[in-house]
Formats: sequence, structure tokens, C-alpha cells
Amino acid sequence: MRKLDRLVVVGASLAGLRAAQTLRDEGYTGDLTLVGAEPHLPYNRPPLSKSLLTGDDDVALPGSDQLDARWLIGRNAVGLDTARQAITLDDGAQVPYDGLVITTGARPRRLDDSDMSLTGVHLLRTFDDAMNLRKALREGPRRVAVIGGGIIGGEVSSTLRALGIEVVLIDAAPAPMAGPLGETVGEWLAEHHTRNGVELVSGVRVESLKGDGHVSAVRLSDGRSLPADLVIVGLGVLPNTEWLDGSGLHLDDGVLTDSALFARGHANIVAAGDVARWPHGVFDDEYVRIEHWANANEQAPSPPATSSAARRTPSRSPRCIPWAHACTAPASSGPAFPEPPTRWWRSQVPLKRRSSPSASDEAGSSSRRRGQLAQGTHQTAPRHRRTSTAGHCNRGLTHTLPLGRSAPPGAPAVGIPAI
Repeated sequence: MRKLDRLVVVGASLAGLRAAQTLRDEGYTGDLTLVGAEPHLPYNRPPLSKSLLTGDDDVALPGSDQLDARWLIGRNAVGLDTARQAITLDDGAQVPYDGLVITTGARPRRLDDSDMSLTGVHLLRTFDDAMNLRKALREGPRRVAVIGGGIIGGEVSSTLRALGIEVVLIDAAPAPMAGPLGETVGEWLAEHHTRNGVELVSGVRVESLKGDGHVSAVRLSDGRSLPADLVIVGLGVLPNTEWLDGSGLHLDDGVLTDSALFARGHANIVAAGDVARWPHGVFDDEYVRIEHWANANEQAPSPPATSSAARRTPSRSPRCIPWAHACTAPASSGPAFPEPPTRWWRSQVPLKRRSSPSASDEAGSSSRRRGQLAQGTHQTAPRHRRTSTAGHCNRGLTHTLPLGRSAPPGAPAVGIPAI
């Protein structure tokens, strides 16, 4: 049995926060460090395409300010040495570890640099992205082009229509979300968008953007040119694994793991959230990577089940803290780490309920943290609340299937949770 005294979580967003909270909740008392590329403490991403664009700044996640951990925010991990068990940061600093949790998430796909350099072209992934977009929307664009008919594209289009802004949604697929969710849902979404005033342009790709300094139009693969003075690019994401090049980890559209989320060949490294790719039992252990808030939220919380029934039962996703059950070891020795890992599945153990801040605590901190977030100086974690669903299409569709795959007959239900 190995003992872990220094645990490092690289990626200080939802999955990373949940992993760190789980470790402390289960009794780990050793050193715990979280490394995050953004200058903010963890926050809730779903509102970025919805309520934040309409003026609600309350997006942070609870628990960050109560977590007993060292926060290295605004810092990028640029390398991993598994032999020395050390992470290299962008300033050359070394962060040693005994156990490593990789939750570095993903980043948006971009158009060509010449297109992205035009004023009025936006990505939407981070709090700062959303604040920049909100500022641009308040300047009153005449027509917004949204490129990509996935979750982000659909939610942003819905929000813009709720704000009374003219929107054209451009999607290479025959219908929005038709690839992951099938033709029936895609056709329903297409009709739903159209009924609510979105101009839907399907089955064509964007060739380039036009503009002299500021974007003015979108040129399509069929030769058409659609006028737009603001463009939002929602073409999916790429997993953030470049910092792991040369580390010896298996990388292929994410960090390849076993069914318990251990990085293949490494008994003290796990991955979770958008960056993790693991064999899914529902699909005959085909590797999947799920880009969704619910997956990142649920892969870390609660200790894993260890019963034989749990190991036999496939579920939506495994947990990323496979050593959490052993975190009751004395502080001097750290948590015991099992070798080799057993197969644990997420649905076998209910999520642990954490106590919420009191009403008086919330009343005293709400206005203060909103101002801090807006100024980029937020250092507290407000309440976790249900996101506002302004707009016609902001219910949070997701796919949990390999791209283009349908669930096999008799498989457990996977798939369209509301955010």
C-alpha cells in the first residue's frame, strides 16, 4: 500500500474543486494544492451562455473559500515529469506530488488567426470571455452570427433572442445536435429555434470572415455571404493535454484512463472532466470523452463503491478519486492507495450532501462577491443555485455517447439532463 502526503490537482475548475473537496471530506489531511490557469477561483460555467449575458454575475461555486488548500491561480502547468513526480509551471517553478489529479478541461476551437483577429469575433468558454461578450452585446449589434449548432451555439442563440437581438445560427450538420442526439431531436431543435426567431442556416461550413478591422460578414462554403457585425464561435473544444506531451501518459483526444479513471500505466495519477477519456461499459468499453458540466461535477464527489455489484454494473461515468475511501489514514502517513485499482462506478453511491451557508451569511456576501467577480478580484465562493433559463433553448442538452453512436438496445438511459 502506498501512502500519499502531497496531492496536487491541476485544473482549478469544477472537476478539480469537486476532487479537492472530496479528499478533504473523506479525511485527507496532507498537503493539497490546486493549480488553475484562470485568475479566478472556481465558478459555474453554465450561466456564461445564459444568465450572465443578461446581467446576472452570480456564477461562482460554493466551497472554494472554505477549502483547506494552497491555490496557485493564474498559473499554467507546462510540463509533467512522472519519474520525478513534479509539475512544471509557466514561471519554471516545480510542484512535487505523490498523487496527481488532472482536470485541465478543454479550450474552444478557433477559426484561422486572420479571422479571430477581427474586432467583434468572440469565443465563449471562460468568465472573462462572457464578460467581454456581454459588453459587446450592450453596444447594440445589428445582427449576430453564431457559428456552431451545439450546446453553446444553441444556448447563446436562445439568450440573444430573449434580448431581442437578431441571430443567424450557422451549422455544418443537417440539424442542430443531430450528430450526438439523432435526427429526431435535431429536427425538433431546428423547428424550435426557427419558431423563436433564429435564422437557421444548416448543412454549410464557414469558409472565412470578412471585415476591415471589424467583422462585417461570414462567407459560407456555398458561396453566400451573411452580414454580421458580431460573431460568436462555438465549434466545440479540444482537451488541454499539451502540457503532458513527453510525460509518458497515453494521450489521444484526452488523457486515456482505465475504467476507474487512473491514467493508463500510472497508479498515482487520475483524470476527470472534459480532459479524461475512459472505456465506457455501455459501449463495450469503447473510449469516450464527455464535455459536460454534469460529468465534471459527478466524476469526483463521494467515495467510490467497492462492492462486487458496483464493479459489475456499468453507469454513466466512474469517479475520479479512487483513493478517497482510504483517506482516513493518519495525517502523518497520508491516505492509503490501492494497487491495482478495482473497478468503481459512479451510480452506486449517492452524492454526499454538503451543508449550505446560512441565510445571514449569504445576505452579507452577495453584493460584495458580485462586484469582485466583475472586477476580476473574486476570492470567495457564493452559493450554488439553479441557473436562470432565459431564452427558448437553455435547458442544457448533452450527449454521453461516442460521436455518431446511438445507445444499444436495452442499455441504461444516458443522456439529456437539465443543467
